[in-house]
Amino acid sequence: MFVSFIILVLLIIFVPKFNKDYLVYLVSFLSVVGSVLFPLWFFQGIQKMKYITIMNMIAKVFSTLLIFVFVKNNNDIILAVFFQTLNLLIPGITALIFVNLKFNMKFRFNLKKESWITELVGGFHVFMTSIWVNVYVQGAVVITGFIASNKAAGYYAIGQKIMAAMVGIMQPIGQAAYPYMCDLYAGNFRKFLDFKTKLIKFCIVMSLASSGILFVFSEFFIYVVAGEPNKYLNLLIKLFAISVFFIVINTQITQVMYVINKDKVLQKLYLLTAVIFIVISIPLTLFYSALGMIISVIVIEFIVFITTITLVKNKKINERAQEV
Repeated sequence: MFVSFIILVLLIIFVPKFNKDYLVYLVSFLSVVGSVLFPLWFFQGIQKMKYITIMNMIAKVFSTLLIFVFVKNNNDIILAVFFQTLNLLIPGITALIFVNLKFNMKFRFNLKKESWITELVGGFHVFMTSIWVNVYVQGAVVITGFIASNKAAGYYAIGQKIMAAMVGIMQPIGQAAYPYMCDLYAGNFRKFLDFKTKLIKFCIVMSLASSGILFVFSEFFIYVVAGEPNKYLNLLIKLFAISVFFIVINTQITQVMYVINKDKVLQKLYLLTAVIFIVISIPLTLFYSALGMIISVIVIEFIVFITTITLVKNKKINERAQEV
């Protein structure tokens, strides 16, 4: 988090496009703080996911109410950004206090060099995978703003927000399923394989449903978020609906890959897809603006889907996982 903040400050200082709206970026960084503080790992470990749902729901409702009450025009952009960061900042702070009071968990800085090295090495592949994924998940808006225009980036951001809401419906299921799969993998491999198959089938059904709802009711979602109809944005949302199908499934399959200790394979895959994304997104965005960017994302998610589903169903990989 500290390293990321330093990078952000350097971008604000040396890149004019960032310097212009520096307050927006600095305030937005509070969401990063909230993400770092939130002990998701703890709730997954004790398999008490209901606490996450409750905290997130309260924070989102509170944040949304503040936006409707206090944000009136374009001049309130800093307030709007700050209220949105509360979605993550409030759960992050309250969760730490809650864990401390409810479970008597004390947090402290571990300054032992050996512990730092162990954690950095052990989580390296997962960490790098997350970075490569964010190249086309979070980086898409930034690239669109630089290559096309701020307006195109705004359109893309609206579409991404609506898409994220649909994908977010499945997020609690994935968070709850991950520690359960870890238990099955360690204790009963046959049950793990059965559960994995059922989970993927369930995700396919749910992703199709989510994608279909977003595609059919795209105009309604646009009106709710943007306040007025927009044909260009409607086309974007329909394309985002296609990406929803792949993103929901890819997220769950990625977790399965982590469970069977294929984090190194995932890192290489997402590094490759990040490179492919950069190569195809720049010219597509240059010629087709936000439409080109979402097409690039769909292509990448499709590549990830085909590759990971093939790996998960591979008999040799499952046999090796069982031996491990």
